Amino acid sequence: MIQCVECSSFSLRDAGQMAQRGCGVCAKDAAYTTYPALREWECGKFEAAPQATTDKRKEWLAR
Repeated sequence: MIQCVECSSFSLRDAGQMAQRGCGVCAKDAAYTTYPALREWECGKFEAAPQATTDKRKEWLAR
């Protein structure tokens, strides 16, 4: 199981106001489709982001 927040294709910045709700967008998916950052699920498009990136995202979400 993975979390979108750990993927290199995931972006909170590009999600606009949805980021405030803990959702982001996937660069490999349709525009304007948002996903919960911390939801655990399986995704065939997953590519791990650098640990520093993942840590910064999780820190921002915890605010």
